[in-house]
Amino acid sequence: MIMYPIKFEPIYIPRLWGRELWLISDMPGAVSVVANGTFKGMTLDHLIQEHKEAFLGKGNSVGTDSGFPLLVKILEAEQTLSVQVHPDDVMARARGEARGKDEMWYVMEASERSALVAGLKHPLSHQTYKELVKDGSFAEALQYYEVKAGDVFSIPAGRVHALGSGIKVAEIQQASDTTFRIYDYNRRDKDGNLRELHVEEAGEAMDYEDARGDARIDYPHQTNIAQPLVSGSSFTTLLYELTEPRVFDYSQRDSFVIWMCVEGEGTLTDNNGFSETLKCGEAVLIPAALRNIRVIPNHSVKILETYII
Repeated sequence: MIMYPIKFEPIYIPRLWGRELWLISDMPGAVSVVANGTFKGMTLDHLIQEHKEAFLGKGNSVGTDSGFPLLVKILEAEQTLSVQVHPDDVMARARGEARGKDEMWYVMEASERSALVAGLKHPLSHQTYKELVKDGSFAEALQYYEVKAGDVFSIPAGRVHALGSGIKVAEIQQASDTTFRIYDYNRRDKDGNLRELHVEEAGEAMDYEDARGDARIDYPHQTNIAQPLVSGSSFTTLLYELTEPRVFDYSQRDSFVIWMCVEGEGTLTDNNGFSETLKCGEAVLIPAALRNIRVIPNHSVKILETYII
C-alpha cells in the first residue's frame, strides 16, 4: 500500500475553561479518523495495526502495546486553566499507566498582557508546598510569563504550569491525559460540583527545584532554517519558518514525522506525487515509508516538525 501525508478529522472537546481541538490522537474514546486519501475513514489505531512498518518504521516499537505515543492538539483558553502538574514515566508506570506527560506549547495567539505559569519562583520543600496550598498562597510561589504569538514553552513532567485566559497554543505532548490539579479557582463542573483536586499526587510529581526561569525557549526567528525548540527522549520538535520551497529528506529516518502548521499555509508533495494543502491549525502525519516531502509556501508558512528519536 502506498503511503502519503495523512490528515485526520479534528476532535472537538469542550472544557470549563474553553476548548481543545485534538488533531492527532489515539487516546481511549477519542481516536483520530483519517480525513484524506486512500485510508479515509480508517482510525489511527487500525492504521498502525494494518501497516505498522510502513507507518511507524521497521525498527520502531511505538504504537504496538500502549498506543500511539504522541497527542497533538490546540488549546483555546477563554478562562485560566487550573494550576497543575503531570507525572513522569516512572510515576505514571507505577500507577499502571503507559507513560507520563512531557509537553510543549507554541503560542499561536495571545491577548494583550496575557500570561501563563511555568515553574516556581524559588525552590520549595515538600513541607513548604503543603503549607502554601493549605493557607491559599501557593500562587505566590509560581513563575509567571507575559506572552505573545510565537513564544515557545517547555513543560516537562514535574513542572507546575497553568495557561492563562486569552491564549491559544499548539500543544505537542506524550499521549497521556493524567493531570494533577493543585488549585482550580473553586470552579464547578456542569453538575455544580467543585472540580476534584489532587494535592497529594501533585506533591509527589512536582519538581521542587524547578525555579530556573528558563521555561520560555529562545530561538532566532530566522526564515528557511531549522530552529530547534525542544529535544528529549519523549519527542523532538523543530520550527521552520519557510518563505521559499524546501525539500525535507526523510530517506535515512526510520520513523514517522508529524507536521503542525501554526501560521500561514503551504502545499506538500511527497515522493509518490501525492499533494496536500496544510493550513494554519492543521496537522499531518508523515509515515516512515515516505522518503521526502517538498513544501511550497503560500507566501509563508510556519511548521512545527516533531519526531521521536
